[in-house]
Amino acid sequence: MTSAFRVQENAFLDELNDLVEEYARNHRREPTDVSHWDPSPEFVQTVRAALPFPKTMDPIPYRYSYHLLTKSAVLRKLGLDSNEVGALFTENGSESISSVSNALKLTGVTDVHILDPSYFTTHHNLSRLGIRVHRTTRARLDDTLGALRNLPPTPDHAIWVTDPIYNTGVYLPEEFIDALVVKANEGTKVVVDETLSIFPGRLAKAMGPSHQFFGIYTPHKAICVNGMKFSIVVFRKALESSFEDWADVLSGGLGISSLAAVEHFLSDDYDQYRKAFLEAIDPVRKWHTELVASFGHRVALDKSSTGHFATVYFRNISASLGTSIDFLRSVIEHTGTFFIPGNRSGFSPDLGFCFRINLSRDSLQFRGALQRLYRHLAN
Repeated sequence: MTSAFRVQENAFLDELNDLVEEYARNHRREPTDVSHWDPSPEFVQTVRAALPFPKTMDPIPYRYSYHLLTKSAVLRKLGLDSNEVGALFTENGSESISSVSNALKLTGVTDVHILDPSYFTTHHNLSRLGIRVHRTTRARLDDTLGALRNLPPTPDHAIWVTDPIYNTGVYLPEEFIDALVVKANEGTKVVVDETLSIFPGRLAKAMGPSHQFFGIYTPHKAICVNGMKFSIVVFRKALESSFEDWADVLSGGLGISSLAAVEHFLSDDYDQYRKAFLEAIDPVRKWHTELVASFGHRVALDKSSTGHFATVYFRNISASLGTSIDFLRSVIEHTGTFFIPGNRSGFSPDLGFCFRINLSRDSLQFRGALQRLYRHLAN
């Protein structure tokens, strides 16, 4: 297909996958992927006992968000009140992003200010609806906070943020949340994507029953369960019928894996698996933090990162090399390691060359690959 019709972030990922195939042809094995969304088989073995398979469900009938009698219970577990907010169930975060983008358009929003880094589908969903997108990159949270406070307090503008900050595991500080609340009270719509939040609902509770707030939650994503999941969007109660109407157009019915995920989320099994997952991540994080520290100032991490995703920074290497296929080919060839550069998610060039790692990819191969990769880039 002509490149003009491609989603550029995916076209770039295809180029990276070509490098993986090239390496595999030359070395008869694929490079170790330290950025992939899924955990390694070795890591899964340490937590699998805490994730029982859900019970069998009838695969025949249609099921829509408004059919689910568990909506109030899910909102309650998120710390929200179904009498104060409306909600829509979708199968995944991408569908939720699409539904919120559509709602912003319907409610008269003309401009959305995305605080990057962010999930790449967000700006595409907004742009295709004719909404003007303004992307503010995060060099330092203080800078972003200043930009946030200067945004126009009007109902035709919206702010879109992620908590934690996408691909970093760093949660927004209280002063940032306070500034978002002020903006919502002034009339600016606020969208908070808490898809990767380990304990979701923090910002929704801070916002209270604000008429300007939209929240996105996908609880299983934060514990790296990607095959059985659901997403839920929350918003002011008056918009519930509109969201349900447009779900017929944008996403359709819910599959049984989403229904199973809802049941799992409401059970003690979810809490037990989350606990087991976080306990299994802790020693990997400790090992990784010590590895980064061994390179001194040449390699950096976000100090307050939690969860399984983290971003590693090489400030003395130009961020522009994150889009250089020749440079990335050379790194993969020398280290046998594959990764996804931060450029794809809108990281600030001021942060230098950076990329995501998934700590739940842990294995002997993962640890060896990171040691080779950091040594190569640091030197």
